[in-house]
Amino acid sequence: MKNPELPGVEGEGVAPLKIPEIDKAINKYQRKKEARCAVSPDEIAAKNELRAKLHEFRDRLPKNAAGVPFYRYDDRDYLLEEKLKVQVVDEGEVIE
Repeated sequence: MKNPELPGVEGEGVAPLKIPEIDKAINKYQRKKEARCAVSPDEIAAKNELRAKLHEFRDRLPKNAAGVPFYRYDDRDYLLEEKLKVQVVDEGEVIE
């Protein structure tokens, strides 16, 4: 969100620096970021569905050298790894 300019405030060191090429790059980045964020909920839902299916068939999955169950599809291995998050109760801070 752009802040309104103050009337009569101009000059170097007072007025905000404006470089059109940077403004253009920022606008492009923001559009791309907004587009990515808009599809994120669908991607997260699909990832959760995949994780659930891997858990459902966990006993049938082979394990890699590290002992992690995986499923190979189109030259990619989908690893069924567990991730632990610790949350500090007082501040609501997540530690990874």
